[in-house]
Amino acid sequence: MANKPLFKTHFEESARPTDPESLFHDLKGRAEEIRHLWSHQADLLRAYSKDHLQTPDIAFELPTGAGKTLVALLIAEFRRRKYDERVAYLCPTRQLANQVELQAARYGIRAHVFVKKQAEYDPEKFREYEKGQAIAITTYSGLFNTNPRIKDPNVIVLDDAHSSENYISSLWSFDLKREDYQSLFEAIIDLFAPTLPVTFAGRLRSDQPPPHWGRDVDMVPGKYFRERLQSLRELISTHVPKGDRASYPWQMIQDHLPACNLFLNWGNILLRPIVPPTLTHPPFANAKQRVYMSATLGAGGELERITGVRHIERLPIPPGWDKRGSGRRLFLLPELSMEENEALESLADVVKSVPRALVLTPNDSARREAASFFESKGFTVLGPEHIEDSLDPFTQSANTVLVLSNRYDGIDLPDDSCRLLIVNGLPVGTNLQELFLLTRLAASSLLRDRMLTRLTQGVGRCTRSDRDYAAVFLLDKSLIDFVLRTENRKVLHPELQAEIQFGVENSEAKLRSDFVALTKALLDQGAEWSEAERAILNLRSKKTREEDQITKKLKAVVGHEVDYLYSLWTDKYEMAIEKARSVSDHLGGDETKGYRGWWYYLSADVAALTCEATKKPAFLSIAKDYFEKAANCSLSISWFAGLARLTIEGTPVAQTDELTARSVEGVKQRLIELGLSGQKFEQRMKSFLAEIDSNDHDTFQRGLKSLGDLLGFESVVPSTTADPDCIWSIGDKLHLAHEVKVEHTADGAIGANDVRQSVSHATWVKAHLPCAKDCKVICVIETPRTVVERAAIAYATSLCQVNPSAIRAMAKETVSVLRSVRAASSTNSDEAMLDLLRESLVSQRLLPNDIVERLSRQPVNKMQSA
Repeated sequence: MANKPLFKTHFEESARPTDPESLFHDLKGRAEEIRHLWSHQADLLRAYSKDHLQTPDIAFELPTGAGKTLVALLIAEFRRRKYDERVAYLCPTRQLANQVELQAARYGIRAHVFVKKQAEYDPEKFREYEKGQAIAITTYSGLFNTNPRIKDPNVIVLDDAHSSENYISSLWSFDLKREDYQSLFEAIIDLFAPTLPVTFAGRLRSDQPPPHWGRDVDMVPGKYFRERLQSLRELISTHVPKGDRASYPWQMIQDHLPACNLFLNWGNILLRPIVPPTLTHPPFANAKQRVYMSATLGAGGELERITGVRHIERLPIPPGWDKRGSGRRLFLLPELSMEENEALESLADVVKSVPRALVLTPNDSARREAASFFESKGFTVLGPEHIEDSLDPFTQSANTVLVLSNRYDGIDLPDDSCRLLIVNGLPVGTNLQELFLLTRLAASSLLRDRMLTRLTQGVGRCTRSDRDYAAVFLLDKSLIDFVLRTENRKVLHPELQAEIQFGVENSEAKLRSDFVALTKALLDQGAEWSEAERAILNLRSKKTREEDQITKKLKAVVGHEVDYLYSLWTDKYEMAIEKARSVSDHLGGDETKGYRGWWYYLSADVAALTCEATKKPAFLSIAKDYFEKAANCSLSISWFAGLARLTIEGTPVAQTDELTARSVEGVKQRLIELGLSGQKFEQRMKSFLAEIDSNDHDTFQRGLKSLGDLLGFESVVPSTTADPDCIWSIGDKLHLAHEVKVEHTADGAIGANDVRQSVSHATWVKAHLPCAKDCKVICVIETPRTVVERAAIAYATSLCQVNPSAIRAMAKETVSVLRSVRAASSTNSDEAMLDLLRESLVSQRLLPNDIVERLSRQPVNKMQSA
C-alpha cells in the first residue's frame, strides 16, 4: 500500500463569477421551485454590477414581497466568490438571522449563523467565514459591540436597515432604566435636578410614575451638563462595575462626553451623541463596501442619520412597484367613532374572533401597557423574549397576542399565520432623543419621514404576498391625527393612500359591534369584500405619490449633520460650529422651524464649548446670537428662553418670555391629549363650559381647574377646606391662588373672613409648592360682589376680585382658540400649529402675563366699601 503523501499539493479553485445575475444560474443545490430571477431583481443586480462594485455605501429599496433577501444574498455571495471577501450579513434579531440562513440554503448559498455567545460559535464554521468560504449571518449587536468576534469583514450587508437605528446606536448609548439601576438613577437625577425646571425635577424624583410619564422628557442644557461631568464620571464609575452591560457603551463614550446629550424621564436616562459615530468603529468603518437593504428607504436622509454615514448611494424602487402593493389591508380606526376605552373594548372583541393578533408599539412603556390590557382580557400575551429564535411559539398558538416594541420591520407573518395587526401609537419615540425631538421640539419635519417609513413597514407585517390580506387597526389619538393629515398621506404609496382613505371613511359613525363585522367581511373574502376591493382599487387609480419638499431640505443638510458629530467627537470645535451653522442656515421656512431651533441651540452650545476650551471671547457673540435664535424659534422649550437670559462671561443675552414658552408648550400638550380628531374634544368642551357656567361651588371649581389646564398652567385642587380652592402654576415662576365664592349673591359685600382666608393662600403656596425667590403669587377671589366690608380693607392689600362672568368669558375665548387651532391642524405641520397657537393666544390675550393683568384689574382694597 502506497504511503499517504505528506503534503497536500492539489488545490481546486472554482471559477469566479462575472456578475451576480450570472451567479444565480450557476448556484448548485438551489431549490427546484426557484427557477428564475424576477425582472426587477435582475435589473437591480445589473445596475449594481455596472456602476456600484466600488461604491462604499449603496442602498437598495425593495418593497415587501419583491425578493429583497435573494438580491442581498446574491450580492454577498458574488463578492465572496469574486474577490475572496469576508461577508457579514446583519439582521435585527436572532429569529431573522435564522430565517436568512434557511433562505440561503434554499438558494444554494453557503452561510452560517453566529448569534450565540462568541465562545459557542462553531469553530469549523467560523473558520469557513474567516477564509471567505461562507457568509457569516449575525445580528447587528454581533458587529456593533466593544469586542466583536466578526471584527474585520470586507463587506457588510445591513438587512432591514431602517429598523437598525437603536441596534446601531446602542453601542454609544448609555441607557439606564430606573428599575434596573435605582440608586445610580436617583443619584444622577439629584446631580442634575438643579439645572431642570422645578416641576419636571419634582416628577423625576417621585416614587410613583406620573401620568403619561412615557412621553414626559427633557434634556440637560449643555452648559450645565459640562459643569457636572466630573461628578457624573465618579457616579458611574462607582455604580457600574466593569463587565456590567451598561459599562460597554460607557466605555465607548466616556472620553467624548462633550459630544453627547443627556435626556431624562421618570423611567429612563439616556446619554448619547445625536448620530452614532459608526466610522470610529473599525469593524464597520474598514469594510470595503456596506450594502443597505430596506423596504422603504425614505427621502430625507434618515438612513445616513441612523448609520452615521455622510452619504449613501441609492438604487431606487423598481419601475412598476410605484403603484403596486403587496397584499390587501383593511384599515380600521375605532377612535373615530368612540372614546378610547370603548375603542379598546371593541378591539378586544375583534381579537377574540381570530386565532392570534400582532401588536406593534413604539417603546417598552407602551408595550407593557398594551400587554397589561390584553392580559386583563384573558389572552395569552407573548413578548420579544418568546420569539428570539423562531416565530413558532406565536404562529402555532391560539387566543394569543404578540406585543412588540419598535419592530416595524423584520416580522414576517404571511397568510393564516396572522390576519390581525394592531399599530398602537405613533411609530416614534423609540428612544428618549427621538421622543424629545417629537414632544418638546415639535420637530415633526425631521421625524415625519421616519414615522412614514415605520408606518409603511409596520402595516405590511401580515401581508407578505400579492394574495395576502389582513385587518390593520390604528389606535391612539396621535397616530390617527397623523394619518388624517393630508400632507402626510399624499407622500405615501398610492395603494396605501387608498387603503387608509377607505378605512377612514368606513370607521366613522360606527358602533362597537360594527368593527367585528367589518373584520369578518375581510376574512370571509365573500361578496361584501369583493365590493370593498373594487372601491379600494378605484381610489388607488386616482392617487399619485407627491414629492415631499420638506424631505428635500432635510436630505440636503444630513451630510453637515454627520460632519458636525464627527468634528465634535474629535474635539474639532470650530469646525463643528461651521457644520452646525450650515444645517440651521439651510433649514428655512416655517415647516422646519422646530428642527431649525434645535440646530440653532447646537450651534450656540458648541460655540459656548469652544469659548470654554479656547478662552477666545469672539465665540461669545456667536453663542449669544444663536441662543437668541433658538429661543425665538422653539417656543415649546422653556429652557431655551432661560438660556437666552444667561450672562455668558458678562455678556447679557436678550430677554425672552419664559412664561409664554411654558404656557404655549402646556396648551399644545393639552390639545394633543384631547385629540386633534374624534369626538373627545367637543365632548370635553361641552362638559367644561357647563361646569364653568355653574353657580355650584364644587362644579365651578372643577371648571376652574380645567380652564387652568387648557391655558397651559399646571392646575391643582388642594384637598382640605383651609387650602386654596384652585391653584394655577407655571413652574416656580408664577402661581395664581383662587378662592371661589360663586355662591355669593351680587347684592352683598365681601367679608373680612373671606378676605383673610383668600390672602392667606400666598403663604400656603410658598409653603407647599416649589417657589423661587422671585416667585410671583397672585391671590384672586371669584365673586359677583362689587363692594367690600370696611373692616376687610386692611387685610386686602394683595387680593384681587374677579367676577365669575369674566372667568366664563375667558373660558369661551379659550375654547374658541383651541377649536380654531385644532381645525387647522389637519393641514399644518406641528411647527406651523405651534406658531398658530401662539399667535391665537397673543391675539386673544390669553398668555400668562395677559391673564395676570386680566385677573388683577380690581384690587379689593380699591373697591367701594360698605
